[in-house]
Amino acid sequence: MQAIKQPAPQAFGSLPVRHAAWFDGMAPALPRAFHVNVAGSVSAVAVKPILRAHFADNRSDEMSKDNSISALIAQLDASREMKHDEKRIYKPAIEGVVEDQYFDVRPNFEYPQRLEWTNWPDMPARPRPDDRYFSGRSVNSIADPELKFPANAIKLIDYYAINSNCNFVSDRFADFVEQHAPGTIERRRVKIKARDGVVDYNLVIPRNMIEAVDTDRTAIEIRAFDRQDGNWIFRARMIGEPVFDPARTAGCLHFTDPDNLRWYWSRQLIDAAKAAGLRGMRFGPILHQYCEM
Repeated sequence: MQAIKQPAPQAFGSLPVRHAAWFDGMAPALPRAFHVNVAGSVSAVAVKPILRAHFADNRSDEMSKDNSISALIAQLDASREMKHDEKRIYKPAIEGVVEDQYFDVRPNFEYPQRLEWTNWPDMPARPRPDDRYFSGRSVNSIADPELKFPANAIKLIDYYAINSNCNFVSDRFADFVEQHAPGTIERRRVKIKARDGVVDYNLVIPRNMIEAVDTDRTAIEIRAFDRQDGNWIFRARMIGEPVFDPARTAGCLHFTDPDNLRWYWSRQLIDAAKAAGLRGMRFGPILHQYCEM
C-alpha cells in the first residue's frame, strides 16, 4: 500500500507547561509546574499548548458548535463555576453511537510468551506521548532497556506493550508504520535477550496527537483543580469508549488522544497491517473488538 500523507499533528493551544513530573489527572495534588492564567490558558515552559476553542452554547439542548473537549474546558475556565476537585459529567447529545473507524491498539495476550522489562523506570521517567498539558518524554530519555524473552527468538511477535505507552516492536512493524505514515513515530533501537540469542527490536512512541473526540457523541467527565492562586486546571476523561469527529480525523491513519493517551489506528491501517502479516495486536475494546492478529 502506498503511504498516505498525514494531516499535521495539532499543536495544543495556549497552554505552555513545564514538565516536572507525571500527573494522571486523578490525584488531588497538582504538579507545581502547572500554571493557568485568568484568561483561561495554562502556561509554563516546554509543552504543547492546548487548542483554542470557541465556546459551545446551549450544549445540553442542541449539538454544540464546537464539539471538542477544549471547548468544554475553555467554557468552564471562563465561568469558574466549579469547585475544587468537583467532577462534572456531560452526556452526549446523540447517545448510543459506537466508533467504527478508529480502534486503539492493545497487546494480544493469546500469544503465551511475554516480554519482560527488568529495569523499567518509575512512572515519571517512562517514555510517553504528548498529552493535553505535558510534552511527551522521549524514548531516548531513559537508560538502555534490559529486555528478556523466555523462549527462542523465533517465537517473538511484532508488538509488545509493557505498559500503556511503551511499545516494543519488530523492525517490520516500525518500518510498516513509517512507510504508511512517515514522521509520526519516535523510534529507538533496543535489544531483546531471547533464550537462544540477542535480537534487535525498537522502542516506539507515537508522535501524532490529534484532539478528535466528538463530545456530541461521547460522554465526558471533567474534573476541576483549584491551584489556590486564582488559577485552575481541568482534566477530562471519556466515560466509556470515545467517538471521534470525522472532520478532524480525515485522512489520518493513526493518532494519539491528548486525554487518554491511547494509540488509535484507522481501519485502513489495521487492514494493511493484517495483510502484511504483523502479529501481536488486537484493536478496539472487548465489547466492540475490531480484529486481532
